[in-house]
Amino acid sequence: MPKLSPAHSEKNRIALENAALRCFVKHGYHGVSVRTIADKAGVSLGNLYNYFPDKLSIFKSVLHRRSEDFLRSDNAFTRYLGSCDFPNDLPEMGAAIADNVQRYRDYMKLMYVDVVEFDGRHISETFSHLDQKFRAVLGARFDHLGGLGRAGAIDPALAFIAVYMGFYQFFILTKLFGAKATYGARSDGEVIQGLTQLFLDGIAPKKRRA
Repeated sequence: MPKLSPAHSEKNRIALENAALRCFVKHGYHGVSVRTIADKAGVSLGNLYNYFPDKLSIFKSVLHRRSEDFLRSDNAFTRYLGSCDFPNDLPEMGAAIADNVQRYRDYMKLMYVDVVEFDGRHISETFSHLDQKFRAVLGARFDHLGGLGRAGAIDPALAFIAVYMGFYQFFILTKLFGAKATYGARSDGEVIQGLTQLFLDGIAPKKRRA
């Protein structure tokens, strides 16, 4: 059998990972066999073993590739980071996150498979050290801002991560879990605007005039 070129070999590997992703998302890790993945990909079991030694290596490879794509590919949130004007562009951040949750639905489902079946062993690093990771990209912006808040004491990186997590939690609930009317009858755009106002103005009650 002629040796495959690296490009052809990588193409086959990606096809196997795509088939495995569909299997893992639908049936979980322990509900899938290597043979099931091979059948889904339309290849022989022996051919699959030319690329992966076992099921765990397939799972880890799928998760790693999707994590790299989520963090570094040309997507709505990485484009937002490239032109970030935090905290003056929170609606743009919210819209970018909404787009990413929709785009990476299967990847996010796979994260939950890892949490349920491996206690998050393989996905934890992706979301560890967010402060350090965002500073590597936005450090100059954070330094320029100095302290945020009424007293100027809030670290911009902490504020950025809090907003990031707030938007992600909302869109995971609605777009991934299918939750309805989380914030009442408001549209996604209205929720983004409401959260933006909350993040910028805070929740302290307006002082009454004497």
